Amino acid sequence: MSTYSVTEYARRDDNQYYIIDRVSRNTSYEVLNDGHQNIFSLRDDVSDGSGQLRVIGLTRNYYDGDAFVDLPFGSIGDFGALVRTESLAFTDDFLNTVFNESDPLSISSLPCYLALSTPVNWRPEYPFDFSASMPELGRLCTLHRNRFLPDH
Repeated sequence: MSTYSVTEYARRDDNQYYIIDRVSRNTSYEVLNDGHQNIFSLRDDVSDGSGQLRVIGLTRNYYDGDAFVDLPFGSIGDFGALVRTESLAFTDDFLNTVFNESDPLSISSLPCYLALSTPVNWRPEYPFDFSASMPELGRLCTLHRNRFLPDH
């Protein structure tokens, strides 16, 4: 297995501040390969954008802002202080495989809090305190809307 990583930076370069070393997003990919390509061809395909990649890791960092509120993604305030990080836990493909209702070996059906419907249709087996503490799915899992992933 080979991997490929892309690191993007949040920058602030103005009359008052020069902060250019803060990581805003780090995306890790598995380079899909059936073994027929040599390593150099595989590298060239990834470099020119024609290689097949599968996201296996993703982290987004947010900086500065008011107390408990960060600035918009990619922005840096006066300090460049990291205040929040989001990390990809599961891809939609993984969840669809694990919770595939047509597969007899599947764990179960997709938990209601991972369904893309809004609002969540909470079933009675979930305690109120649990359901009340869960943020909206859009905040946790925006991969399916391509807001979470980079455009490459």
